[in-house]
Amino acid sequence: MNPITAYISAIKQPFNYSGTASRLEYWMCVVGFIVLSFIVGLVLALIGVEINGGAGGLIGLILWLFLIVLPSLALAGRRLNDIGWPVWLVILCILFPIFFIIIGIVPGNK
Repeated sequence: MNPITAYISAIKQPFNYSGTASRLEYWMCVVGFIVLSFIVGLVLALIGVEINGGAGGLIGLILWLFLIVLPSLALAGRRLNDIGWPVWLVILCILFPIFFIIIGIVPGNK
């Protein structure tokens, strides 16, 4: 599995918190998220979109929300299922982003 296929798999199910995600799928998707964040930021910077305000900033925020945040939270939920932890712990990913690393390190049960 490469980062592109992992990301496409995650983006197709942004609201799916059931099922599991292996460590490989999780980390490949994280790499895909990082690359996509860089590309979106670069494109927005090249076309002169001001991220701090205005309509361009709102468009950038909406893109980031739907392309990065929602799929990553669903992926974290599936990863939590794989390691046998309750899915509601995905809230910790929002409050403490280091939790994304923790759930990526813990081996899966399934």
